[in-house]
Amino acid sequence: SRMPIQRIKIGNVTILSKELTWDVIRIASQFLKEFCKWNPKEQTWSVTWRLLPKLTIAYRLINILQAYDSDYATQLKEAIDKVIKSIPPYIKQDSSYAFPLIDCDAINVWRTLRKFGGKFEKIVFDTEVGPIEIPVIVISQETLAILKKKLQEIDLPENLIERIKKIAISEAKVRIRPYSAKYIEILIPETNDALVSDLLELGRIRIKLKKIGGDVEEKEISLGKIYEKGFGVKILLPSYAIAFVEDILKSYGVEYEIDYGTKNVELQLNPSLKLYDYQQKALEKWLTEGNKKGTIVLPTGAGKTFVALAAISVLRKPSIIFVPNTWLLDQWIERISRYLGIKKGMIGKFGGGSQTIKHITVATYQSASKYIEKLADKFMLAVFDEAHHVPARTFMKTALYLRAPYRMALSATPKRADGNEELLFKLAGKIIYEADYPELIEKGVISPFVIRIILVPLPDDLKIQYQEAIEKADNAEDDVEKARWINKALRLASDNPIKIEVIKELLRRHKNEKVFVFCGSIAFAEKVYKAVREITNSAILTSKVTTEQEERLRKAFETGKIRVLVLVKKAEEGVDLPDASVAIIAGGSKQEREFIQRIGRVLRRSPGKKVAYIYELVTENTIEQAISKARGARKIAMKVREIVEKLTGLKSFDVIFWKKQGVL
Repeated sequence: SRMPIQRIKIGNVTILSKELTWDVIRIASQFLKEFCKWNPKEQTWSVTWRLLPKLTIAYRLINILQAYDSDYATQLKEAIDKVIKSIPPYIKQDSSYAFPLIDCDAINVWRTLRKFGGKFEKIVFDTEVGPIEIPVIVISQETLAILKKKLQEIDLPENLIERIKKIAISEAKVRIRPYSAKYIEILIPETNDALVSDLLELGRIRIKLKKIGGDVEEKEISLGKIYEKGFGVKILLPSYAIAFVEDILKSYGVEYEIDYGTKNVELQLNPSLKLYDYQQKALEKWLTEGNKKGTIVLPTGAGKTFVALAAISVLRKPSIIFVPNTWLLDQWIERISRYLGIKKGMIGKFGGGSQTIKHITVATYQSASKYIEKLADKFMLAVFDEAHHVPARTFMKTALYLRAPYRMALSATPKRADGNEELLFKLAGKIIYEADYPELIEKGVISPFVIRIILVPLPDDLKIQYQEAIEKADNAEDDVEKARWINKALRLASDNPIKIEVIKELLRRHKNEKVFVFCGSIAFAEKVYKAVREITNSAILTSKVTTEQEERLRKAFETGKIRVLVLVKKAEEGVDLPDASVAIIAGGSKQEREFIQRIGRVLRRSPGKKVAYIYELVTENTIEQAISKARGARKIAMKVREIVEKLTGLKSFDVIFWKKQGVL
């Protein structure tokens, strides 16, 4: 009778022997049952998950078979070798590692490691010979950190110890990744108290609150949370921290892995930008010294927008620009389209009734703070225009919970009346570049300018009302009542009707130039407009004016059909109004920022403009004088004194007393 043939199936491969004696078959079967399962119907041994742990037995069988059927033994060895070659030292899962159990007592390994959270599993793995079920021990990242310290004390196979050790060392890295739409988590495998303290500091937000009486109170909000874990420490921080965590970890020489969890696509742009050398310098400092973070301070009219557009064109990453109003929203969309070569329909608009999100999006602070979860994980670069708005309590969420690792803040002056500019620097980065007026005048970017303070008397009837208001403020029973009377006194001084006579005189003096007249209230602006329209072509621009009317006025002013534009707040937040050469400031707050924005409206270079005139009308012997001093006109004028006198022969600053006869 014929001798029997043996079949072994490994993956998709079936290996057949030649004719073997029954004694050899019996001996081989004793080995095969250790890592195979007998299928009587197909008369075949099928390799099971036990192959990897029982490798020594499998190779011993191969050695025995060499003497009886060398081809059979060689084919079996080649198939097993292909399996071994296909099996990686470990398989990375979401937050754990699966280690194949090779040439060891799999059950004993599991019993040893289960007390540390190790799990025994069988998984199907696609090898060179087809799918094979293999046994693995699954160990979480947390368990790896614990095992790293205990490997010498545990009885485990050497090949497994080496693989665990290698991964445990790599897992010693700090890991940063998104936790939710508004928070990130930092996993620190080995506790370092100083490092933890510095990271938690990112979650401490300090806000200065101005009380009615004028005192400032600092409030600290702690948004960071710390959890002790078996593997070390887990810290939760608001998403903005992802921009600053790397700098801290580098300073400690700590290895880390970071998952921004944001869209990291490459933008297709066709930029047509040419920067002045100071703009290029600002961009380079932001890219290098700031590590793609920081605040850039440039006067109004010096082209802050173009620095940001250049940053977008260099990075080519999804970007969002935040602005304080819908006028700037449309202006940015126009400039992005023109200078980055993108169709307007491909630019997102989030605000002004729209909620369209694209790879480049412009958003108002107000809309973004309301719906920050929709925007939080969409962008790599955030640009904060008119960045002094960022610390405002209603707008702070935009910078705090956006997960953009690259940040650029733009401002003519980031200083705030409440002192919260430090919060801006924390959320967007410190001042990385600042250009001053003398440098920009010298380069021909802005016009030389002179500032004149004109002290105007208060009419006798209003002087009596003013003194009454001051006395009532002095005798007020509480801060609320005191503030009410001080505000009344300030309104009387700010809306002084004699200022209208001064404005008319100034318009006659500058009869061939375009003029902005800035007022402190709509009521006074309307009185000014009524008076000046009788002597020249004028218009008024306040919050009552619609967008369509504003555009018509803007064009009329640009072409010269309108020579004087009376403004209240409307044009003080970056709106791209046409050029003028005279600014008359008839009222406003004591903020230096407001003053800088206003004078910035007349500083742009234009053909024929030799000098820009800034007149500040102040009611003498009233609290308006103190407010004027706080605005810092003299300090600004002194900065440019030398260059202005050299270029124009004029004094950069002077104080003039208005005479009732109408002579300046």
